[in-house]
Amino acid sequence: MEISRHLARAIPDFFREAENEEIRSKARMFFGDCFAVMLAGAGEETVKKLVRYAQRYGTGGKSTAVGGTRLDAAYAAMVNGASAHVHDFDDVCTTMVGHPSVAVMPAVLALGEEHGASGRDVLGSYIVGVEICGLLGKLLCPELNRRGWHSTQMIGVIAAAAASACMMGLDEEETVNALGIAASEASGIKSNYGTMTKPLHAGRACAKGIMAARLAADGFTASPEAFEGSAGFISASVGSANRERFLSSLERRDSEFLDPGLTMKPWPCCKGMHNAIWAMMLLIKSGAFEPKEIERIDCRVLPFAKDILIYSIAETPLQGKFSMSYAIAKTVLNGKLSMRDFEGDTVDDPQLTEMMKKVRMTVDENLVPGAGYYHPSEAEQVDVFLKDGQVLSRFCDQAKGTPENPMTDSERYEKMTDCMSKAVAPEKAEKLIGLLERLETLSSITELTELLL
Repeated sequence: MEISRHLARAIPDFFREAENEEIRSKARMFFGDCFAVMLAGAGEETVKKLVRYAQRYGTGGKSTAVGGTRLDAAYAAMVNGASAHVHDFDDVCTTMVGHPSVAVMPAVLALGEEHGASGRDVLGSYIVGVEICGLLGKLLCPELNRRGWHSTQMIGVIAAAAASACMMGLDEEETVNALGIAASEASGIKSNYGTMTKPLHAGRACAKGIMAARLAADGFTASPEAFEGSAGFISASVGSANRERFLSSLERRDSEFLDPGLTMKPWPCCKGMHNAIWAMMLLIKSGAFEPKEIERIDCRVLPFAKDILIYSIAETPLQGKFSMSYAIAKTVLNGKLSMRDFEGDTVDDPQLTEMMKKVRMTVDENLVPGAGYYHPSEAEQVDVFLKDGQVLSRFCDQAKGTPENPMTDSERYEKMTDCMSKAVAPEKAEKLIGLLERLETLSSITELTELLL
């Protein structure tokens, strides 16, 4: 059976996962986290430019974009997807080596408004998209990432198409066509990390997923073998795929929310350096040294991290989101990291620049024996060399926010309120959080989105 048909036939089962209390609870939590992060991006210049673009070409719809603009669903999803990814504060799926919620949640939110859907239908369709992300990650990753593709858009557009097809009630044949259309729309390169285009990847995944489902609903066709064959998605993107891993997971109906689980980010920067950040924070907490005593800091990483952390010395805070030296230097000097540490146009702090020069990142494939290019733990080690000759080391493979070391309820609440404070008043944030906590009970998703107007 073709990959696209396997996926289409799995959608009803994934939608029913919303009836499982444990899966529903986790899905609701990550949906809410992504929604809050989406609001945090509303005032960023990247998002403002996209809003202006959408207002020029995508007006006349029923869907709400951040900032309170009514747009066609595809345009609203594009703006909201980019807004949710602009801070790189959204969740991570280690199986797809990328960001699932940001490629799915804005799509089902926008379509939910357009179709007058209930909170239960929106949550169920969101679950479908995230599970498809996991399945395709098992099929394609990490080879997809090693070759330079950004899986958030490459896989995300197909997941968004599946979630949109579910939301719109497409039948099996229509869904197979939607997935085939989405396979031709997949794109996104890692060279654009640290620029406005990276968050656009998430926005375009959402928008093109909606487009694929809409076209399929109107009888638009695609090859049922879009993933297979010498000229199919798999051959073009990764060469060959792990079909056995994909089919085995599909047969067991594994849930990505339960195993391995998603990671909720406590810091707004690439997860590829979160283990090093957490290790550095633990070393600082020990109180064994002051910043002025540091001679140098060595960060040992797997090859994957070296690939995505492309800025050795960040010249802008945006580049800092993909710079080990920037994140570690900020952590050393401030003892913590926040959204404000990655805002602004330039890096103009001489003390920060000097500390960045002391940080070195090197590849150590022995951190996880046999891991090779990538391991889901993304293990890292930080070695702090002091001027008096001491060396303090910390290995970390489960940073704060991972399923094994999750954020507490109070930490999640603090993150959500902090994110929402950039777009709405405190009393409105409280209402939004309350609605997100009972998302599946809403008779209409507009109960949530009307608070954005």
